Amino acid sequence: MQHLQPGTTLQGEKYRIERMLGQGGFGITYLARNTVFDIDVAIKEFFMKDENDRDGSSVTMPNTTKQELFLGQMEKFKKEAKRMFAIKNEHVIGVQDLFEENCTAYYVMDYVDGENLAERLKRSGKPMPEQEVRAIFPQILDALKSVHDEGMWHLDLKPANIMLDKGGNVKLIDFGASKQLNAQKGGATTSTAISYTNGYAPREQMEQNYDKFGPWTDIYALGATLYTLLTNKKPPLPTDIDDDISEDKHEALPFPESVGAEMKSLVLMMVNTNRLKRPQSIDAIMEDIKMRRTETVQEPRQQPTSKSAIEYGDEETIIAEPGTKGEDREDRNNEKSKLCPDCNGSGIINQSVMSVFGQLSHEVPCPRCKGVGYVACSEDNQALPSNNTSFFNNYGITAIICLFVSVLFWYFGCGNPDNFVGGDRANQACNFMGRLYNMGIISITIIFYILFSLSFIVRHYLKISKNIIHLVLVGGFLLYLYLILN
Repeated sequence: MQHLQPGTTLQGEKYRIERMLGQGGFGITYLARNTVFDIDVAIKEFFMKDENDRDGSSVTMPNTTKQELFLGQMEKFKKEAKRMFAIKNEHVIGVQDLFEENCTAYYVMDYVDGENLAERLKRSGKPMPEQEVRAIFPQILDALKSVHDEGMWHLDLKPANIMLDKGGNVKLIDFGASKQLNAQKGGATTSTAISYTNGYAPREQMEQNYDKFGPWTDIYALGATLYTLLTNKKPPLPTDIDDDISEDKHEALPFPESVGAEMKSLVLMMVNTNRLKRPQSIDAIMEDIKMRRTETVQEPRQQPTSKSAIEYGDEETIIAEPGTKGEDREDRNNEKSKLCPDCNGSGIINQSVMSVFGQLSHEVPCPRCKGVGYVACSEDNQALPSNNTSFFNNYGITAIICLFVSVLFWYFGCGNPDNFVGGDRANQACNFMGRLYNMGIISITIIFYILFSLSFIVRHYLKISKNIIHLVLVGGFLLYLYLILN
């Protein structure tokens, strides 16, 4: 027997156990009665499934060599309760009490009369309708925003950790994997093991790269959760998504015909394996949704089934081995954090350049917060000076050098026909450069300015490497020399 029997009382006779609701790797949850206020509550008991035993009501550790492990994990269990208590939101499960008894720890939560979304999928055996997913999505966003506003990441968001009561109200539960924000660097404030669930954890979490954790880590899990709800299939691993070279990732992430293009696009945006290309905050998702409402939704099409899209079932939270990339700072770094004043928490800024086609811009990681979105409260709010000259530095210098050498070559070569021997093409090239020279340096500058702008547009919208742009500019120069000399 691993769980407490019905009728067992805790805290004197304040709480009476009614029945067990469920058991995970590190805890048992019970339905209980608060006899003082005569209300139902949920009580979670710290109990390591594979290590602990029970003597009557007391929890024991048969392997005495693991007693230190038990005590350390129990402290984390109590921290989980304190984190949940700090969050006051109608869509986050509320914690009422925390105490130690029976050689272990307990915390008391609001009881949700309903089921988690994993149970819902298993019971129905089919995906949730998109309309129903859209109805609960804003509630999940609101819950996550309140968690992030407290400087925490949930880090184990999945259907099993989202409760839905009989009135259709969402409650976010199970903060066992949650971590505090490091105000200095923006990552998690721990080097101890961080749990995750395959399919819902992005690359930075699976690699235990704590300094790269942020709102975007939970946002990836949220996108994977939406995918599961809409398809009733397990989400693929980040490597499976990367292996799919199709633009819409339909091989790794197939959707039913009933799912609209707008929803599919939203999921794809959130499960981007590059953390800098995901929405950087819950506010960014909300803003994107508003913008999408004004766009035309395309007709969905049937997607093939992939090896990663197996039927949805029970999911196991994995406790990863402690990494070496983080530093245990939770007890000695209590400085509060704030949104980065440069990027307003998005982690990304627009780098722009004025061109003949108007102002053009592209996104780059914010230099102040290094793409994290948060800085220490003590940091100056004055924005860093913008750098909008990268276009000139990247493309302008290459083009100007080519132009300068071309003009010199024309002046000292074409200007004196005796200096070289060429055919009609050479004469045509010389005449062309001569006409440009006669037009004056201002006209030449305008022409090359247009070329610069075109180069920027090709680089930004066609995602072509800047090295290729350089090669094109230099190649044009060499082609001109070829025409001159031949």
